[in-house]
Amino acid sequence: MEENSYHTVGGTTRSPALPSALLRELLSEDLRSKVSAYRGGYTKEERQRVESDLFGGKLLATISTSALELGVDVGCIDATIHVGLPRTMASLWQQAGRAGRSGRHALTLILAQDNALEQHFASRPLELLSRTMEAASANPLNPTLLRRHLLAAASEYPLRLPPPRPIAARFVNWVWMLFNQ
Repeated sequence: MEENSYHTVGGTTRSPALPSALLRELLSEDLRSKVSAYRGGYTKEERQRVESDLFGGKLLATISTSALELGVDVGCIDATIHVGLPRTMASLWQQAGRAGRSGRHALTLILAQDNALEQHFASRPLELLSRTMEAASANPLNPTLLRRHLLAAASEYPLRLPPPRPIAARFVNWVWMLFNQ
């Protein structure tokens, strides 16, 4: 990787504070300030500072939970290091896919934990990488999901109600009741 390239270490739901502190102990004094932890529990200001430092080139590594995935454009990341496997293949590909978005080559390293499943895949990496992603499932009529999706859709593009028909009228009434609870 090039000098001044950006790296992320993470993909785990465990706290990044301990690995961050351990990594800083191993680094020389001049590199310690170029490593930071990142997690969802930080204040908005703390997260924005780490993001700004990472994308501005002040940081060479960020040890994070999966919080770095959420709504952050991470096109400058060259590598991901995962401490343990994410719970799903979709999460693994999502997290590994954070690296190399700028068109350069990327590296993903998975540090297997001491459990049977991760040790199995550590000795059979092609078996892990050839697994298919799990099917996502959600009930589209779940009132909580539907309300949020309708609000998100309406914020992007005005929604128009269809002309009244018996089935459409019942749906419109149901949506009206959903928002007026």
